[in-house]
Amino acid sequence: MDVRSSGRIAVAVAVAVAVSGCRSSTSPEGPADEGPVEVTSPDPLEWSAFSLDELRRGLDDGSARSVDFLSTARIRAALLLRRAGEDEVASTIPSSVVFYVLEGEGDLDVEGDLISLAPGDVAYVRGRAGRSFRNVSQDLLVLELVAVGRPGLEDPLWARFGPDDLLGPRNPNRNVLNQLFSTATLTLGAYMLPRELSGDLRVRHGVDELKVVLRGGATLEAGPDIHPVEPGSVVFLDGAVTHRFTRVSGDLDVLFLWVP
Repeated sequence: MDVRSSGRIAVAVAVAVAVSGCRSSTSPEGPADEGPVEVTSPDPLEWSAFSLDELRRGLDDGSARSVDFLSTARIRAALLLRRAGEDEVASTIPSSVVFYVLEGEGDLDVEGDLISLAPGDVAYVRGRAGRSFRNVSQDLLVLELVAVGRPGLEDPLWARFGPDDLLGPRNPNRNVLNQLFSTATLTLGAYMLPRELSGDLRVRHGVDELKVVLRGGATLEAGPDIHPVEPGSVVFLDGAVTHRFTRVSGDLDVLFLWVP
């Protein structure tokens, strides 16, 4: 884990919370809510699912460099492709960004700091910080997640986490919520569910969420709807929607982003 402060206190949390699976009366992600729920949402989307494999087809013609696939009041998401050997001009946006590296190798330049990236790495960049991809040695395929909002004055300039930081707390006997990093506008982490526990309890976070399935398979229940997920599935959930995983068919690893 690498965190760069901007001269103030860096707000970074690396906490592994071991919690019981659906055999327990305690939910891994919050209080259990098994009763009927009337779901209301201020956004047009209550929940939506995407496939990274399908999104990648939008980059196959060789000219496209990004595919924007989600835009809500709090979260935007895109799939980025940066070709080997190309450097890009630094850019800024007001909101903080999380990058998850799917394929390739290169550097992320944040205000002159070079952050080495490889598959499975997660990088955070504070809003309004200049950033660009440089020294790309193998084509970089990157998931870009934007937490819409004004970053806090004490938020770090950038942070990078490797696969061991994200998934290291995995436990074969219980569901684990690893709340890895938190700022004024987002919380980032991983949720790991062993196949033997078969899922978790229905919850409602009260904050918008994006889930990215990294490993395993399951069925996601979102409100009254049922949707299968597998590696490469990306799911947006409005904060008012109750949800849970069931029918876990293989040890499930999920990257999550919460945005209040």
